[in-house]
Amino acid sequence: ADFVDAGKLSLDKQFTITHVGSLNKDRNPFIFWKTINELIQENKDFANDIKIKLIGPIDVSVNDELEKNNLTTNTTLIESLPHKEVLNHIIKSQVLLLPLNDVPNIDGVIPGKMYEYFGAKRPIICIGKEDGDAAKIIQETQTGIVVDFNNSNGLKKEIFSMYQEFKKGNLKVNAQNHQQYSRKHLAAKIADVLNEIS
Repeated sequence: ADFVDAGKLSLDKQFTITHVGSLNKDRNPFIFWKTINELIQENKDFANDIKIKLIGPIDVSVNDELEKNNLTTNTTLIESLPHKEVLNHIIKSQVLLLPLNDVPNIDGVIPGKMYEYFGAKRPIICIGKEDGDAAKIIQETQTGIVVDFNNSNGLKKEIFSMYQEFKKGNLKVNAQNHQQYSRKHLAAKIADVLNEIS
């Protein structure tokens, strides 16, 4: 229901990469800032087009990385917004960033915002364990790409590939089976289980 009007919103004109939610130190995607900086240095068009949106509180280490990689002018920081406005930002964004916490027990962690990202129908860049549960769902639903915490070359290749599709006006996802994770579908599955029990 939150995304019923999604098709009425125009995509951002710039190559926006948006993250929604808290960015604490464990979730700070160090590899991402470094990679974006390298792409800016290597490609003038990319430098002119890239815009990073961070919506939600960020750790001081994120600010440090933005300054270290000369990304402050390319980044919009938004501390807080009503939920509906947040959804509008992710629907309009060219790409959605999903960094996972770089901690040993991340395998079974699935961020709630991932499902809202599915609803927005925009490509997801997930930085985390390539064999974790979140990665498996993204791969299964074909809603984006997953790059390991330390795979700088792979991340650069994937971001630039998305950027090239953006320049052609073809950047989109052809999601498969993502509706199985909708609230309506999952509520029906729970109802089936309760019916079996009773």
